[in-house]
Amino acid sequence: MVLVNNLDLDKILVTSFCTNERTSQFNEHCIKKLNFPNSLMINNEKGFKEKYIDFAKKGLDTSCEYFVRIDGDHFIFDGIFDLLNVAINEEYDWLTGVVHDYVMNNYRGGTPQILTRKVLELLVNDNDLMPNHQKPESEYSNNIRHLTKMGDVRILTALHEYEQYPSKICNSFLNRLHRNHLGLYNVEHLNSLPDSYKKAISYAFDVYGKNANKVSMDFEDFSFLDKTFEPLLAESIDGLYNHYQDVYNRVSTNFS
Repeated sequence: MVLVNNLDLDKILVTSFCTNERTSQFNEHCIKKLNFPNSLMINNEKGFKEKYIDFAKKGLDTSCEYFVRIDGDHFIFDGIFDLLNVAINEEYDWLTGVVHDYVMNNYRGGTPQILTRKVLELLVNDNDLMPNHQKPESEYSNNIRHLTKMGDVRILTALHEYEQYPSKICNSFLNRLHRNHLGLYNVEHLNSLPDSYKKAISYAFDVYGKNANKVSMDFEDFSFLDKTFEPLLAESIDGLYNHYQDVYNRVSTNFS
């Protein structure tokens, strides 16, 4: 039994959805630093819904009772334990906390989520509960809300969109344009981003201008934006972890 913060971590599976994010390996490193013994990385070119169904089936094949779902651009820290404790003690089926978003330069609710087996079972039994639209996870939660206990709490759990490839920034920004979420961004902050990110965001505007009717949130191939962007090196991960632990501590202080 692995006990941390009064939690039996053997009963928890942390699953990360990746589409070749620059931070996939670092994402996994953050999970290990928190001593989670059970983790699953779904890293492929499949769409979000396909990943989610795969996750649900694999999760149900384990003996785990709770599931932490994150994305490859999340760096989780010890706030995830606080979120887990609330989910378990108050018997939530779906509980969401808060992350600090690099490109938004702000706090926002969203993934990571804590989920129970019930959430996974509902999807496996009826895949149509999750439409392949711009916000499939949100629509899925709305479709099962009457069957589950859901909540959102002000607990900071992770950093989001730091250290990403420009192609990932472009895809994320494009999806938010299609969701009419431009108002979440601060123009002054966007103008202060590295040139590679500003180019990626500008390209997202161009693509959106040519097709404002994109339905799916699946990634498009913008890899040409990454040509001068170096991958993260395995030998740099320990130093990177110390740096982002400090960033997390700072944004935690400002958050509270």
